[in-house]
Order: sequence, then structure tokens, then C-alpha cells
Amino acid sequence: MSHTVVAGVSLLALLGAAAGCSSDTSTSADQPAAAGAPAAAKTKKTPAVDSCTLLKAAEVKDIIGANDGGQPGNGVGESVCTWENQDNYHSVTVSIGSPKTTLDGKVPVDEVAGPGEPGPDGIRFASDNTATYVIGDRVCYVQVVTDPTSNKDRDIDIRLIKLIRARTAGKL
Repeated sequence: MSHTVVAGVSLLALLGAAAGCSSDTSTSADQPAAAGAPAAAKTKKTPAVDSCTLLKAAEVKDIIGANDGGQPGNGVGESVCTWENQDNYHSVTVSIGSPKTTLDGKVPVDEVAGPGEPGPDGIRFASDNTATYVIGDRVCYVQVVTDPTSNKDRDIDIRLIKLIRARTAGKL
């Protein structure tokens, strides 16, 4: 048996033993608290706003055509929603960022992807059709993909950002 295999098997055994010996005394939201103990706090906060409610069905349909009605996503942010047209793979994604992701009211420069291109009202455009912007202390983004080979979706990004900012005014 090679040293690599032995090391891998040993590591798995060690991890299994550690997991078996761990003592988790926390109470999950599905388990009742012990008598006399306070109820367990929610482990996941409810988002301040549901990004799937920020755009109307007709607004999205006008952009990408028939779609799935918007589904919560797993992208970066406190609340993410993606609408997708399964026939042509056009999509709209809205992300409302987590609180305190910007402290100066500006979109931070992404060290990996680069600074992007400046747009109106503090918007920054990336090469993947993403338009990043700020609402309050949150870095948010909209990504419209109808033509990934051009910048033609930027006007749609700007229009949607204006709508989203208006619809979240005073809520974030």
C-alpha cells in the first residue's frame, strides 16, 4: 500500500473519530428547548427584503420572455433571485447584498475581477453582464443576460436598478 493511500485512510479514520467524539449541545430550531430553557434563536435571519418580489412578472417577461417566475438563488448577498427562460437561457438575477458590505456608499473594487467599467449613479459593470450598485450600506447587483457577447443589456440593468432602488427605499 502506498504512503498516500495510508495517509488518506488514516486521515479519514481520524476525522470519523473526531466527529464521533464531538459533543454538540446546541438546540436546533427543529428540536424543542429543554424545560425551563429559553427557546432557541433562529439561526438564519429573515432578509430585510425578498429579491424575488422586487420585479413584476410583466417586467421580467418583457426582458427574457416566458420564464420560471423567479427562484431564490444561492449567489452572493442576503437575498438572491433568478428568473430564467428555459427555451433561450436568457436570465435576470437580482441580489440584495448583506448589511455593511460597503461603508463608504461605493461599490468596492474587486481585486480578482478588476474594477469594471463605471456607469451612472455609482453603478459598475463587469464583463459578465453584471451591474453592481449600492443601496444604503449594501453592495447589490443585477445581471441581465440576453446577449452575452455585447453590452446591450446594460441599459436594462440601469432601468432595473432604478426600479429596485425605488422599491426598496426606506426598507434597507
